[in-house]
Amino acid sequence: MSRKSNNVVRDIVLKTILNDIIHDDKSRTLTTKQMRVVLRREFAQSMQHAKNNAWTFTQNEYDVVRSRFDAKYRAKIERATKRATRKNAKSNNVVVDDVVA
Repeated sequence: MSRKSNNVVRDIVLKTILNDIIHDDKSRTLTTKQMRVVLRREFAQSMQHAKNNAWTFTQNEYDVVRSRFDAKYRAKIERATKRATRKNAKSNNVVVDDVVA
């Protein structure tokens, strides 16, 4: 028997996120240790992290954390969200006007 991997939700560990950030931008000046300090300060309460346990994230949390440190990734996520919004609006026969603020 084979299992479909599409239905399996896996948590993403913090080390994976930090490695992805560093791998995509070799000129980054923040170290993984400095990024962890920022995460502890900004995300510890909102992410329900238990002290002395591994940090694990869902895909949505991964996007939030990585976007905090990686501007290119944040722009990519924003474009994808905008596309999805437009697609949903068109399928619902709703016109969406682009307003630049």
